[in-house]
Amino acid sequence: MLGLLFGLFFQAVIANEFSTQIKSAKLQPYGQWHQLQITTDFHLSPMAVEALESSIPLLWCLKVKFERLGLVWNQNLFTKNYCYKVQYHALLKTYSVSHKETKYFHSLPSALNTLSMIDHIKIIKSSKIKADENYRLQVKWQFDREALPLPLRPLSYLDPQWNLSSDWYLWTSEP
Repeated sequence: MLGLLFGLFFQAVIANEFSTQIKSAKLQPYGQWHQLQITTDFHLSPMAVEALESSIPLLWCLKVKFERLGLVWNQNLFTKNYCYKVQYHALLKTYSVSHKETKYFHSLPSALNTLSMIDHIKIIKSSKIKADENYRLQVKWQFDREALPLPLRPLSYLDPQWNLSSDWYLWTSEP
């Protein structure tokens, strides 16, 4: 019995070892805008690192939803996806992160660190935020398995090493 419990615990630890976890997300006023600040931990599996080192790009989309909470229904104020591609360039021996522009790094941890701290996404004009109302921000990193080469796609749905999406993170304002 003890062996079975240890085995289940060990499997749970391994399953959670490779993941994307949002540590914090909130809106902060900056000038005339409220901007998204998000902190994330990326823990890639050996299979994902091997794919990267074989020059297979990995794509994550940051899904952002912002809404005003109501008594009967919520009013959607903002919904958008921001996609980021991480890639290894074998000839240059560098990693890149691409969104609107491409940034290059000498190591994978440096490249993932760029995704870990995002604080420049404008969500809503500050004038549209009312102090006496409640708001909810929802964010999620969605790993795009469909961006993988065709031979890898079926494996990515079956192998837990490819479970690289985060759960939804919720942040609610209080008046």
